[in-house]
Amino acid sequence: MSTPDRVVLNSWKEIANYLDRGIRTVQRWENKLALPVHRLGPGKRNPVFAFPSELLNWLQEIAENDRRRTQSVVGGLDAPQGSNSGGTCSGGARA
Repeated sequence: MSTPDRVVLNSWKEIANYLDRGIRTVQRWENKLALPVHRLGPGKRNPVFAFPSELLNWLQEIAENDRRRTQSVVGGLDAPQGSNSGGTCSGGARA
C-alpha cells in the first residue's frame, strides 16, 4: 500500500518509464551506478521496486558529480600547453 507522498514503482518497466529510459539501461545503472532499486528478497532475479523521490535524488547527485568532473577537466584545459603556439609542430610545419 502506498500513500500519496510515498508512491512506489513496482517493476523494471515502471522504473524505466519513470526515468524515460529502456529497461536494460536502468538495470545497467543499478549495476554500475548504484541506481536506488530495492529487491523483495535476496538475489538478482527477485522482484524490484523503487521510490521516485530516491530516483530523483540519485539523478541530482549524478548530475552534480558530472558537473564537478566537467569543471575539473575544463579547468585543466585552461592551463598553457607549453611553448607550441600558433598550432605548429616542433619542426615548424603545420599539423
